[in-house]
Amino acid sequence: MGYTGLHSAEMIYIHKDKKILVSIVDGAGKEGSSLIALMKQSIDSNIDIKNQNGYLKSTSINGIRAVKEEIRSKNGIDNKLTMIISGRFLLTIVGTNVEMNDLEEIIKDENMISKIQKLAQ
Repeated sequence: MGYTGLHSAEMIYIHKDKKILVSIVDGAGKEGSSLIALMKQSIDSNIDIKNQNGYLKSTSINGIRAVKEEIRSKNGIDNKLTMIISGRFLLTIVGTNVEMNDLEEIIKDENMISKIQKLAQ
């Protein structure tokens, strides 16, 4: 889907009470590069915030900077991973009732980073 020069794709996987949303935004072009620049600033900063409901933390996955976010509530858990790949693609994976380690494994097992890097070539 394109909107003012931004293009994105989303996939949703649902199994029982678990849901995984994978979103990729292509930050090529004038509008997209502005969005990616703002997100890159956030991702490149060193974040480590914890409270009783979860955390927000900087990390690296396969050498790519990322931000992990966990929100726990009485209804379950939401985990989110955000990263910028090849300075152009914003990859976001959100898991409802899915542990953070499982989201990281999906990225690695599906070779998402290398597949998205090939799109930038």
